[in-house]
Amino acid sequence: MPKITVKAARVNAGLTQAEAAEKLGITRETLIKYEKQPQLIRQGLLAKMRSVYDMDRSNLFLGFSPGLDREKGGNKADEDRVSNGHSCR
Repeated sequence: MPKITVKAARVNAGLTQAEAAEKLGITRETLIKYEKQPQLIRQGLLAKMRSVYDMDRSNLFLGFSPGLDREKGGNKADEDRVSNGHSCR
């Protein structure tokens, strides 16, 4: 199944930013930040978003794919671990 952005999930649920933020217990400004940078969303809030937006986690695109650089929406730290053989953990 294709993945959609957090913003698209909200729109598909028929919610404005203000309505979604209220249901999620966050400010509208915070929701805007998460829609622009979904990789910042914590697991607890992500679970609540899935419930409010009636979405499965596997259908949400969270803005990154391991192995891609940040400019392409990926995670540079993962790429660095692969290239130098060291783990950042």
